[in-house]
Amino acid sequence: MTFNKVFLGVCVASVAGLAQAQYMDCDYFSGAYVGVNAMYQSTNDKYTLDKTVIKQSRDLDIYAGHDGWGGGLFAGYGKLMNQMYLGAEIYGKAAVGKQKLVSYGDEQYAAMKSPYSYGAMAKIGYLVSPQALVYLGLGAENTRFKLIETVQKDDQTVGDIDLLDSHKWGFVPSVGMNLALDCNWQIGAKLSYAAYRSLDLTSDNGKIGTISPRRASFDLNVTYHFV
Repeated sequence: MTFNKVFLGVCVASVAGLAQAQYMDCDYFSGAYVGVNAMYQSTNDKYTLDKTVIKQSRDLDIYAGHDGWGGGLFAGYGKLMNQMYLGAEIYGKAAVGKQKLVSYGDEQYAAMKSPYSYGAMAKIGYLVSPQALVYLGLGAENTRFKLIETVQKDDQTVGDIDLLDSHKWGFVPSVGMNLALDCNWQIGAKLSYAAYRSLDLTSDNGKIGTISPRRASFDLNVTYHFV
């Protein structure tokens, strides 16, 4: 009986040791992955209104922003070479919230939305520990921008004018970190900044100005890594 107990104990210890060795030896960051993220987004857009429209001696610059929440999906592939990491990722995300800009007077304002984006990113990283990776990202992002001017009179809306409904590509640098919980699951955080080329604002009478959109985002994400 004692021998059987000792033999069973040795077998259990051996299996546990092999499982632990397999867990420790897995490649946490090489290969394909998919994930989901939650996002906090802050904007700081520059509006330049044409002087002929607002009837003054020079163009008027106005900065307007808002804070919003959103989320998205992503997928990618990476390769770890010693402690250096190279990868590529595609993603899509959506955000809620809008900003209000008083444009020509107290009875006219414009509400700006950027409901969704999609893009791709190249990543270069460094393995700071077997289960922790820091990286820099460089990407391009396409975002839909929608701007509607609302005209009010005596606190009543009398009409809406579509000033802008367009997609625009932007340049997106980012910095992030991933922490492996086991061979498959990871958690991470990323800070990114998107800068877009100026878009024209138009009305029935032609161009009335431009807008230069800027987006800063902080993401928390969960990743499933295929091994």
